[in-house]
Amino acid sequence: MSENLFAYTATNSGYSEGTAGAINGERAAAATALSAVKNKMTGLNGDPAFFNFFDRNSSRLVLRQYNYTSTSEPNQIIDPQAATWSSLVTPIVWSGVANLHGVATSGR
Repeated sequence: MSENLFAYTATNSGYSEGTAGAINGERAAAATALSAVKNKMTGLNGDPAFFNFFDRNSSRLVLRQYNYTSTSEPNQIIDPQAATWSSLVTPIVWSGVANLHGVATSGR
């Protein structure tokens, strides 16, 4: 069964706009069977990044959009296996956290 195995972001040379995509394939297939899925998300700011975590048995992505200020853009939590990548929950601004650079989970 083909699935999204890796998420990636790309930014233009002026760091004014970003996009996100995935590397798609089957875990047991040869590396040559992998393919890039472009533009799963477009219109991102100039320095987006993904951070992976597990929600019980489901892989999730946190999308951070860096904005070079002391206040953060809202972070999105995304299901990387969904056909359309959109927030699973209302985008979140965590107070006291500007420009997220990693995530970790604890407990449930």
